[in-house]
Amino acid sequence: MSVNFVNPTPFKKVTVIKSEDVQYKTIYSNLGSPPKTLRTNIPLAEHRISNTLWVKSSSKNWIKMKGAYELAMIGSERRVIEQLIYPELDLSIPIISGCYIKDDEDIYQLQRLFKPERISTQKVEDRDPLELKPRKLSHVTPVCSLGDYEYELVLLTSEITRFIQLLQDEPSSSKQDDKPLDSRERTTLLILIGALLNQSNIEPTKRGITTSVQKMTELVGAPLSDDSIRNILSQVPTALEKRQK
Repeated sequence: MSVNFVNPTPFKKVTVIKSEDVQYKTIYSNLGSPPKTLRTNIPLAEHRISNTLWVKSSSKNWIKMKGAYELAMIGSERRVIEQLIYPELDLSIPIISGCYIKDDEDIYQLQRLFKPERISTQKVEDRDPLELKPRKLSHVTPVCSLGDYEYELVLLTSEITRFIQLLQDEPSSSKQDDKPLDSRERTTLLILIGALLNQSNIEPTKRGITTSVQKMTELVGAPLSDDSIRNILSQVPTALEKRQK
């Protein structure tokens, strides 16, 4: 699943590690009377994303990014997709988790940009020099929701191909060892495809859509048959109906 940022959006590049790889620094302090030694373990990482992942470090400088990027699916961006699939559920977003995208192997965390208040030359001249404060520079802080910016959820050609390959009754020879999808996983994938098609105002049973999707799979070098695509797209309306009951 990917997201297209309509306007330049601030991000910081981050390094993500597993929880078991986080190192800790032990600090000892004496408190009370008589003194009692307390031991505190301080993580040598910036913050926790989830029970399994941490942000070890982030770049000092931030950059602006625009266009389509893959969702990293490690922070609050997962809740956006879950809400899309299950709109009837009230899914809270952990404040500390953050929102992340991927660009090749690099991971970036979404930021909010704060700009200093602009003061006109006239206002500066009218102020007492002793009252003037040092000029503040623009800075950013992490945000936990995509909703702070204008964006569109998009399904890239390669992602459509991957979904359809997962839903094929007979896996490709290169994936014979893969565990087959169970009924719930299959329904979830069909619902996800249906939700994304709906977002793009595309009717899965519309005449000609099968040919368009087939050409997409050819472009990414993983062609699928017309019958396979038609069979999968025909199951989307039924899966949506079952979920809405």
